[in-house]
Amino acid sequence: MHLVRFGTHAEQKYLTGDFLGTYDVLVVNANMLAHTASAMASFLAEPAQNKACIIDPQTHAFQHDISLLMTQGKDGKPKLRASMTKLLNIYGEPIRNKVLAERVVTPDDFADTEVTREFARRVGEFQEKTLFDRAEEQGLTKYYEFMGIRPLTPLAIVAPYYYMDSETFADWLPVNVELAKACAEAFPKSQVYAELVIEKELLYNRQAIDRIVTEYGNLPVSTILLWISEFSEHNAPEDLLYFYGALIRDLGKMRPITMLYGSYFSVAIMRFMQLNLTGVCHGPEYGEDRSVIPAVGGLPVSRFYYPDVHKRVRYPDAYRLVKPFLESKDAYQQNVCKCEMCREVMRENTDPDVAFGAYGKSHPVTFQRKYQVVTLDYPDPDTHDKCVRHYMWSKFREYAETGEGQSLEGVIAQLSRTYEFYLDKAGFAEVRHCKTWTDVLRSLSQGQ
Repeated sequence: MHLVRFGTHAEQKYLTGDFLGTYDVLVVNANMLAHTASAMASFLAEPAQNKACIIDPQTHAFQHDISLLMTQGKDGKPKLRASMTKLLNIYGEPIRNKVLAERVVTPDDFADTEVTREFARRVGEFQEKTLFDRAEEQGLTKYYEFMGIRPLTPLAIVAPYYYMDSETFADWLPVNVELAKACAEAFPKSQVYAELVIEKELLYNRQAIDRIVTEYGNLPVSTILLWISEFSEHNAPEDLLYFYGALIRDLGKMRPITMLYGSYFSVAIMRFMQLNLTGVCHGPEYGEDRSVIPAVGGLPVSRFYYPDVHKRVRYPDAYRLVKPFLESKDAYQQNVCKCEMCREVMRENTDPDVAFGAYGKSHPVTFQRKYQVVTLDYPDPDTHDKCVRHYMWSKFREYAETGEGQSLEGVIAQLSRTYEFYLDKAGFAEVRHCKTWTDVLRSLSQGQ
């Protein structure tokens, strides 16, 4: 199953039209739904044509530093962001008053069983009803009702959850388990998912992982959504990747798993290994890994998703890799990419070298960073648009491509060839993951 995370309303063009059929499920963050419920309902009812969706309740956001939820008010003083205030008012106790008092949520806040159950019910009810209610208010449900369809009902209800690291998992684990059980009890006629969110270092703690597998594997839920904070499958060392695969293998024996932030490595496991990884999610041109603590600031950089390397690459590096195949359009399409966006780009100029430059147009932006003035190349809007469209078509191909080489052995062979061919051209840092993925996939297949 191919899931895509909705980031901003400006990204709708990469989720509708020609792209609507390239993915299966849309993942929407609860704070965005709370803040723009009518707009989201309108989007899902019409241009998204009642696309299957799930709502991430984002309850973990309230256990971290409260300053992360703040913005600057008109008086210059920090205040809670409007979207988070709305979410708190919907979710209620035991978190509302505490966060409004600028204090973080802790496991002790869920000591009262009845309060915990009511909290889980409110979180689930928000997911179950909000989209349909807003669509009905706008008269957007009539067509679907005529067709006998109840529209804008999430694929499943996601139970409230909290992040666990090496120091806190023993305290948060029983809370997460009780919240998932309470949600399943409150919505017996709906599919309920449990979201497991952990730090990547926890994968090294075999005792902790075994306990988590036992607890989550026995939950009365239909799927486990997995989010490993700051877990880049491109940069992870071989042992960490293997332990990730082992978690999928062990937990997958008990429940289906969907990876909420994953790259082609996870897609390969999903498609070609029998480990019960049934879905992998990403965002438009990003979202293959993410920290539970949101990154702040920074300028976007134009990156080209190089299909053979299964990685976004800075344009100068991408050009260096593509250069041998720019002797003709056919050479480019046969050796680099023939997605819809690349075919359009190659039609824009008779010279393939010049045509490929459409992925790298930028202009300098100068700004102050601490005590120095910094100038960086900022991608032109059209360049960014092309890069995102190319990325989305490339991901569709990774999830859906069939034919020769589409097997675990074929994937391993392709990754090995890519590593050997591009090692001298791209440098070890750009293709190291291809070798690591090859070794880990082999190890996992032998222990399968």
